[in-house]
Amino acid sequence: RWFRSSDGFLIVAGKDAATNERLVKRYAEPGDLLLHTELPGAPFVLVKAGGREISERALLEAAEIAASYSRAWKYGLGAATVLCFKPEQARKIGPHGEKLPKGTFYISGSKKRIKDVRLNLAIGLFRRGDGQFELIIGPVKAISSKTDTYVIIKPGDTRADELLKRALEVFEGKEGHIELSKADIERVKALVPYGRGAIAMS
Repeated sequence: RWFRSSDGFLIVAGKDAATNERLVKRYAEPGDLLLHTELPGAPFVLVKAGGREISERALLEAAEIAASYSRAWKYGLGAATVLCFKPEQARKIGPHGEKLPKGTFYISGSKKRIKDVRLNLAIGLFRRGDGQFELIIGPVKAISSKTDTYVIIKPGDTRADELLKRALEVFEGKEGHIELSKADIERVKALVPYGRGAIAMS
């Protein structure tokens, strides 16, 4: 799962123990930042520096990803605390010398706590250069920087397919009839956390 912040930083989120492991051990480099919620069972989220200093804006948008794909969404929480740290702080050996299981890391040293991160994502309708529409999903500010046609989703009980159907109704109310490929709809449906949510606003 990958996204772009509103100012162009690449944000990548793991989706299971194996991808968390690869994300931290293989793809995180000095200068990058990692995020994880205080709740267990959450993805590691990597912000790639790309030779730049990571902005506070990108960090907050990455925190939104970390919170939204954590169990906090499944539990229906409105906000979560997200920890931010450097890749070199993530270690496979625990504080008592124990080896940690796949996808699990001990974070040494001080960590930045980002409190009260809202569990929100946006699904947007983006018009490409060729005039065709495609669906995009990601941090709210990242999506709103690309299109004025979007809905915000939050934790809820509506299945992802019904959620997408309602979002498309909102989009067609603004844009008229929209042709989207089944693959495009399925791709975004798969990115709805835990396959359920609710539309917060349009």
